[in-house]
Amino acid sequence: MAEDVSNVNPIDQGSENQLVNKALSRLPAPNITGLKLEGDIQLGGLLLNTIDDNNVVWVCTDLDGWWNLPDSETPDLPRGWGDGSYDARGRYAARLITLTGEFLTQDPDQVEQARQDLIKAIDLVYDSVNLTVAEKPVTKTSIVRLEGRPQIATVSARGRTQFSIGLKAPDPIKYEFLEPIVATPTGAAPSTPSSGSVTYTTSEAHGFVVNQSVTIVGSSVAGYNGTFLISAIPTTTTFVVSNSTTGTETWSSASATMFEDGYRVKKIATTVETEFNNAGNTKTPVIIELTGPIPGGSVATITNKITDVLFGTETEETITIVKAVPDGSTLEIDTLNREAVLVTGSTVENGRSYISTLSSWFFIQPDSKAANDITFTSSTGSCKVFYRSGWIG
Repeated sequence: MAEDVSNVNPIDQGSENQLVNKALSRLPAPNITGLKLEGDIQLGGLLLNTIDDNNVVWVCTDLDGWWNLPDSETPDLPRGWGDGSYDARGRYAARLITLTGEFLTQDPDQVEQARQDLIKAIDLVYDSVNLTVAEKPVTKTSIVRLEGRPQIATVSARGRTQFSIGLKAPDPIKYEFLEPIVATPTGAAPSTPSSGSVTYTTSEAHGFVVNQSVTIVGSSVAGYNGTFLISAIPTTTTFVVSNSTTGTETWSSASATMFEDGYRVKKIATTVETEFNNAGNTKTPVIIELTGPIPGGSVATITNKITDVLFGTETEETITIVKAVPDGSTLEIDTLNREAVLVTGSTVENGRSYISTLSSWFFIQPDSKAANDITFTSSTGSCKVFYRSGWIG
């Protein structure tokens, strides 16, 4: 029986055929089919897919567990009177990663040194390091430790050595890798002290936003160094900070750091809703830094308003400062580990008694699911939020 094609549009069918055929065909010349050493994987101080100073070739052949979802754990709570179970909320387990690769030496005498370099990099029982992968378009990173015994074997007379390293990322989220962006100041000294601002320019688009915190270092005039609030963004390569310092500065070695300890940072003006963005695909924790004096009680709160992008429904998460934070002290709230510490000078003490959380601890939902707006309400003191995008798969 002949196939009925009366309802097939020849133009649409031709377009579909072209797309499928192209996807199944090889890349045209001049496609490079050999090994590409792009230095795109780094375990602590060990850079893979590269050639080191001794002409030893380091290659990562697989990174099993990095590209997929980690194992999930969902408790089974059987219904007592009928079929099935209750719908219980699950969790992701630690991410288990197996890094396999080889190093290729030019001479057998190089094997011992290369092996020691490898062992030094994977000595991760007492310490942890960042595993960073240059994915496209975003480089991602996780903190890892050693899991199990590494396998290292030399398989050729020239010294070709294969290795397999088990790693564990206790936090299964892969976070965006944030490197400092260096900025060169221009017009640094204000014309008068009352102008109260300094303008900087960057060699590339900086991505800063108003109310974001930025750290300036390297100036011979002490007043220009420190952490300041961005007050304006005139262009994509300039930004303005609030600062009334005056003085002559050549700015030969000064720099502005957009990120602190791998986080984006925003300072929240009191009672002003401040938007936070997560370009990833899973919710991410934050670190909240409150600097006193901050009064205790319901007059001092931090609220995260989450607006569902599909249905427009709103939910709120609230942290209340129930115990006053003294002047000169800093209360740091870590929503990943659900802990708080009070820092006064060199003294660090448990700060959990200073806060009360309602609903749950703050997490920044991915932009594809919800909009996040955080508000700090207090008559005195200040609030900074450290945040970043994250991916689970």
